[in-house]
Amino acid sequence: MRRTAAAFAGLVLLCCPCPSWSQDGTAALIDICDQAAAAPLDQSRPTGVPGLLLEKIDPKVAIPACDVAAKAAPNDPRVAFQLGRAYLAAKDYESARVHFKFAADQGDAGGQNGLGVLYQGGRSGLAKDDQEAARLFKLAADQGNANGQVNLGFFYATGRGGLAKDDREAARLYKLAADQGNAGGQVYLGVFYATGGGGLTKDDREAARLYKLAADQEYPSGQVNLGFFYATGGGGLAKDDREAVRLYKLAADQGYAGGQTGLGAFYETGLGGLAKDDSEAARLYKLAADQGNALAQASLGRFYATGRGGLAKDDQEAARLYKLAADQGNAGAQAYLGGFYEAGRGGLAKDDREAARLYKLAADQGNAGAQARLGFLYATGGGGLAKDDSEAARLYKLAGDQGNAAGQVKLAGFYATGRGGLPKNDQEAARLYKLAADQGNADGQGYLGGFYEAGRGGLAKDDREAARLYKLAADQGNADGQAVLGYLYATGRGGMGKDDREAARLYKLAADQGNSGAQASLGFFYATGRGGLPNDDREAARLYKLAADQGNADGQGYLGFFYETGRSGLPKDDHEAARRYKLAADQGNASGQVNFGNMYRDGRGGVAKDDREAVRLYKLAAAQENASGQVNLGNTYRDGRGGLPKDDREAARLYKLAANQGNEYARAAFKRLEEIGARSAPPARRSNSVR
Repeated sequence: MRRTAAAFAGLVLLCCPCPSWSQDGTAALIDICDQAAAAPLDQSRPTGVPGLLLEKIDPKVAIPACDVAAKAAPNDPRVAFQLGRAYLAAKDYESARVHFKFAADQGDAGGQNGLGVLYQGGRSGLAKDDQEAARLFKLAADQGNANGQVNLGFFYATGRGGLAKDDREAARLYKLAADQGNAGGQVYLGVFYATGGGGLTKDDREAARLYKLAADQEYPSGQVNLGFFYATGGGGLAKDDREAVRLYKLAADQGYAGGQTGLGAFYETGLGGLAKDDSEAARLYKLAADQGNALAQASLGRFYATGRGGLAKDDQEAARLYKLAADQGNAGAQAYLGGFYEAGRGGLAKDDREAARLYKLAADQGNAGAQARLGFLYATGGGGLAKDDSEAARLYKLAGDQGNAAGQVKLAGFYATGRGGLPKNDQEAARLYKLAADQGNADGQGYLGGFYEAGRGGLAKDDREAARLYKLAADQGNADGQAVLGYLYATGRGGMGKDDREAARLYKLAADQGNSGAQASLGFFYATGRGGLPNDDREAARLYKLAADQGNADGQGYLGFFYETGRSGLPKDDHEAARRYKLAADQGNASGQVNFGNMYRDGRGGVAKDDREAVRLYKLAAAQENASGQVNLGNTYRDGRGGLPKDDREAARLYKLAANQGNEYARAAFKRLEEIGARSAPPARRSNSVR
């Protein structure tokens, strides 16, 4: 380029005094213009002139060189076109338009394409006019101009300029341009091969070959697409994060948004030989986002949502960025924005319907996170959707099959309960929970812990493994994990030393997140003064009510007991107590069954006296190894009530079961029956007495 500038300066000195250009002088000036601004694939450029990509043109050299050449050859359309390119490189769109139009009016293909680009973008004072742009691109393409073919192909691919959308015609035009070595045509054709578009058979290897041709010309989108193949091991290429980083950096250094975004992702993850650097990732995402790159907007939005990369946490800015990206059809942003609408974050009004709409847009593009959330809305009938477990199961499976941990957990829950048209299958549930747990998903860890605790899903019962998994979940702030781990500390199970203070701490963490089981358990600790907490019936009642209002059976049962006894400032109210006990009993809560059974036994709380119903409820509780249920059922056998025969042996058996759990009443009752049996039994039958 320095040689061209020097030659141009010398010619100006030689030729300035001359009123007109000689033929040789004109040719020399045109040659300098060719060297400074010729298009690489212009079929009219002289042999031996390589041409320059637009971004490689130096306007300070090219504009004066081609201006002098245009004055020497005022009717030469190629020189006018090249002067237009020089002005375009300088972003002087008005001057570019003047010279492109002059060239186009003389039938120059480069001028036609250049003028079409200005109409396409509505630059240099021109009204944006896709139809005029399409007309000009076609004129250029019909002359074999590669850029015109690419631009016309793009219009066919997107249905712009009054053209019917036609991917096959787009592919044909891209191929014509690619075969001339046009990098843009190579990339667009590569995309069609990568996606199976334009009537082409999907062929990642051919896509990679085309991307490489473009990348070798320093074409940034070719570098980015080839980098993506290296990052993912696509196109028959060995996965190579370092090569991907190299290519992304080449594109980023040209200011290309796709390269900046890809490089930012590598800084975010610390792969490709780069040190993990959220601040650099944020910087790159911002550069790309400011150019309108949707993926970068979504990524930068994530950083604002979580306060990463040195950015202050700012939900409103995150929402703004998600919306910009979502409006461009970016699935990740649609999913994130849906989450913001579902939660009412980022200054957005809570709107489940809008959340569902956005999740569906993203799910239809295969976004696993959106599939999982949309599945949840179908499972619960949220977002204005009709409750549909089968559709929920389908979506959970789509998400789970992509490795989405949330989808795996939800699908496992359906297998565990036989929902959504799926057969009940604990082993499949355990497999899915493990997949999620192995990704660090707290819900998966908690549920898998539950399976180990119960010995479900083909897993050996293992309280220690259960405790380990609960702790992993609890350490992530998972309320269920905290609540269950608290229970293990409270009971000294799972290899945990009994520690009421740690149990109370964990119950409080979970209760503060609204976990109803933890609220009930923490309430019990306040009611009994355990875990270093003061005995505080009012706080216990408050917590029981919070749990009960969520339908928690323990909370309903405990609150019922407070109403029955008039504790914590609550009025003594057998009717309310009976109502609460029934709510708990109907959920299978053993204590609720016992207490509601007592109401039937005594004819209290608005319930008619009914020993048979009391016996039924005691049996349900006793079958769950509830000591009070065993005692009360034992009493009915001892007395022959509730339709049961008088049976001291069965009564003694039940008392013994309860006594083995530490129930003092049962221990005394069992001893009395033993003594009665010893006094009344004939000597010959002493060996058969209950022991």
